[in-house]
Amino acid sequence: MTLVTRPVNAHILFQILLKEPLFQLATDTRESVGFHKHFMKHFLLSLNDIKLNRETPANNFYHFSKGDGSAFLDVSYGLQEIRATLWNAQNAEQALHVYQGLLWNLQAENVATLRIEVQYHLAVEGDHRHFLRSLNPTVPREFEPLLKTNGVAYTIGIDEESLTIQVTVVPSVIVPSGLYLSVAYDFLKFGADWLAKIPELTQKYQKFVQLALGLDVKEAL
Repeated sequence: MTLVTRPVNAHILFQILLKEPLFQLATDTRESVGFHKHFMKHFLLSLNDIKLNRETPANNFYHFSKGDGSAFLDVSYGLQEIRATLWNAQNAEQALHVYQGLLWNLQAENVATLRIEVQYHLAVEGDHRHFLRSLNPTVPREFEPLLKTNGVAYTIGIDEESLTIQVTVVPSVIVPSGLYLSVAYDFLKFGADWLAKIPELTQKYQKFVQLALGLDVKEAL
């Protein structure tokens, strides 16, 4: 079956783990100045927006938050881990702008893993419980008299892309009678031009996942 849905909100999470820490951000003045200039220009920040936290250098050495219309961006940039969340993302171009900004001065060969997670809370036209049962019709017999609702979780491997996709569909706790869809992309292969290809691959497989599930997401990112 196909279920027509519309996003009530969309969040995109980014996580980049590095093989070798970027010690130059903490010790080399030229690199540190370049870092600040890049982020101030790319994300339209003031110098006061960028906070320094020496207590957590690995994953939160630099931190900043920025509103963009109804969207809100929160970034933690460490010497070995980069995390960002784009809350209430408005479109794919906005997400791409964030992704490109996070890649400042990164070398593909130093990236250990890269994760992008797309989260939707969806309003649905139809019965979300019936839809979930169609995806997961079998439950343990002992659960049947107790079951309030159900959901599904899948792990998909795209070997030619060195990509693992984790899919979760459950009832939304925010949207009444709605659905929560999470699709997390774990990339493990990084060639010379691979980082630039990742947004395109993410969009390609997001459409694949939604089509395979039977979700017609109107006004999707």
